[in-house]
Amino acid sequence: TQLWTDRIYLSADPQFDIRRATLLDNVIVGLPTPLATGDSYTRSHEVVLPPGIDGPYNLFVQTAAQTRPEPPRDS
Repeated sequence: TQLWTDRIYLSADPQFDIRRATLLDNVIVGLPTPLATGDSYTRSHEVVLPPGIDGPYNLFVQTAAQTRPEPPRDS
């Protein structure tokens, strides 16, 4: 199993700029087999919006923000 972290950001900007985005959550993802080029996966995840959010905002997901191998298992 390969583990990686997807990051969910909120921004009022239509184009992603990490300097102007708010990190809402880090989501650790693990699939039984690695994704091949062109493969995809689907997940849903609930996030809590910061207080005072009003008006149009955009959600951005940074995939594989951090990739790491699965820790070794004890035999």
